[in-house]
Amino acid sequence: MKIIIYKIGFDWLPMSLAGLYIYNLRHLQHHIGQLTERLKTSNAIVITWQ
Repeated sequence: MKIIIYKIGFDWLPMSLAGLYIYNLRHLQHHIGQLTERLKTSNAIVITWQ
């Protein structure tokens, strides 16, 4: 199986396309967590996970 490495604009972060998707999902998850924490601490909204 041949794995193709795509350049994503950073020399220090080469990865495959699948790795890029996972990296972006984890990054998005991190920021969603930050937003959720800010909303909870400001009592602006009550978030319940089901």
